[in-house]
Amino acid sequence: MTDNPSIELYQSITVEGSKAVLDAFRAALIAGVRDPWRLYEPERKASPIGFEELLVFEQAETPERQAVRVSFYRKDDAYGLANVTPVKIGQLTRGQYNAIATEFSNLFARPAAEDAGATFQLSEPTVTMEVSLGPVAAAALRRFSAAANQSNAAAHPSDHERLLDAIIALKGQEIETGALARFLTQLHWPSEIAEELASRIAFGVELLARNERQ
Repeated sequence: MTDNPSIELYQSITVEGSKAVLDAFRAALIAGVRDPWRLYEPERKASPIGFEELLVFEQAETPERQAVRVSFYRKDDAYGLANVTPVKIGQLTRGQYNAIATEFSNLFARPAAEDAGATFQLSEPTVTMEVSLGPVAAAALRRFSAAANQSNAAAHPSDHERLLDAIIALKGQEIETGALARFLTQLHWPSEIAEELASRIAFGVELLARNERQ
C-alpha cells in the first residue's frame, strides 16, 4: 500500500494587492511578455461569470509545444489563473498544464508581481491525503482500505462500519469526489469502485452536514 498517497493537482496562481498595486501588476505583466508569447485578448468589461477583467496571453506554436493560451481573471483584490488551454482542439494533461503555468509564472507573472509590490503565490502541483483531508480522516481511510474487501465495494458489515468511521472523520469538510477517488485508487481500490465509494462518502458527509443544519 502507498505509504503517503498524493495526487497531482492543477496549479493555481494568485496575485493580491490594492487596486493601485493590481493596476501596476497588470501593466508590468503586459509590458513584460515577449516572444513567443503575446497579449491575445484584454477584456476590461465585466464578464458573464462575474470577473472584472480577463487577460489572455497566447504562446505561438514552437517545435517543442503546441500553441496555448493562459488566461487570468481579476476579481475583488486579486488576479488569478483562470485556465491554460490549447489553441487547437484538445486537452492538456495536468503535467502539461502545470508546466506551462509554472513557466509563465517564472518568466512573467512572478517578476511583474515583484515589480508591482503584489503578493504572489503559485500553488503546489501535488497534495498528500493528510494535507487534503486532514490526518484523522486520512488515517480512517487507511484503516478502511487496509481491512476492506476491495473487490466488492466494501459490502461486508465490518467494512461498512469502517466506512462510516471514515465518513464521520470527514464531517464538516467539502468533499471533491474526483480527488477523493484518486486517493482511493492509490490505496489500491479499483478505479470504478473508488469512484463509487467517493460518491458514497461525499453523500454521507453531506447528510451529516444537513442533519446539523436542521
